[in-house]
Amino acid sequence: MTIKVPLALSHPPHNLTFRPISTVDVTTLPVRLWPEHPPDLKSQMLERTMQNARRGRGIGVVLTDTGSVNAIAFGQLTFWPACAEIADLIVHHNLRGRGYGTALIQHLTGRAVARGMTVIEIGAALSNSRALQLYRRLGFEDARRAMLRLNTRTEETEEEVLYLQLIVTP
Repeated sequence: MTIKVPLALSHPPHNLTFRPISTVDVTTLPVRLWPEHPPDLKSQMLERTMQNARRGRGIGVVLTDTGSVNAIAFGQLTFWPACAEIADLIVHHNLRGRGYGTALIQHLTGRAVARGMTVIEIGAALSNSRALQLYRRLGFEDARRAMLRLNTRTEETEEEVLYLQLIVTP
C-alpha cells in the first residue's frame, strides 16, 4: 500500500529563493504586493510579523526569483501551542497562477514540520474560492468556520472564513 503524501509536504522548486522578512520590506512590500491597500495597514502587519520572529513565535518569508531581489510573494507562519498557522499569503498580481503560491505554502509547511508541528492551519474567506481550491489541492482539509473582521482595500468588513488543516503524521 502506498501512502499519498500531500502536495503541501513536497519540497518547493530549487530555482526559487526564500528569505526572512527584513526591515526594508516594511516599506517596499506594501507598494509592490499590496498596491491597492493602505500602505500603513500592511506595514503594521509586517512589523508584527518581524516581532513574532524575534520572539520565536513565527516567521515571515519573502519569495524571490533566483538572482532577483524583487519580491514575488510573501507569507507568514505563526506558531501557536496547538498548531502552526500560515497566513497573509500574497503573490504579485502579475504572477498568480504560476505555482508561486504553491511553492510558498510548501516552504512554510516545511518550516512548520521542521519545528515539530503536527497540525498546520490555513484560512481563507469563503468568497476567495481560488485560494480555497489551492489549499484543498495541496492536501488541506476543511476544519472550521469563523466570522472575522478582514481588512479590505479601504474598510474593515466581517466575513466568514474557512480554516483548513493539514495533519502531519510523524
